[in-house]
Amino acid sequence: MLDTEARRWIGTPFVPFQGVCQGGCDCVHLVHQLATACGFPHELKPPRYTLDATAHREDSQLREYLESIPDCVRLDDGTRLMPGDLVTFIMGRAPHHLGMLVTPPVFIHSIRGLGTTFGQLDDPTYARRRDAVYRLMES
Repeated sequence: MLDTEARRWIGTPFVPFQGVCQGGCDCVHLVHQLATACGFPHELKPPRYTLDATAHREDSQLREYLESIPDCVRLDDGTRLMPGDLVTFIMGRAPHHLGMLVTPPVFIHSIRGLGTTFGQLDDPTYARRRDAVYRLMES
């Protein structure tokens, strides 16, 4: 189901603070919409954030958001990755970009300049920016 839903979003342009399939979305709202469509056990409410936060902040609004979700756990290195896991990437000074694993190592994300597309965790562009992986656990 996640793979099918993710494919519907491919090509959606990057539009900040939006989550409309083929209309426009950003990385956080994309993950929110995918999680909702696939019946994840938690209601994810996208946080308020600023697009330029990592230009002047060393803390991560994204990390704070993920760690505030009940039963969302940061995975240890070496943990087997699964579809639906959330991956954070460093942009600027802190984690400020989010993707969702579809079929590891393939993830979906929406980013300025590319829109919504698939990426590969082992691609050097993403591998060097990868910060952490989170999993939404069932209560």
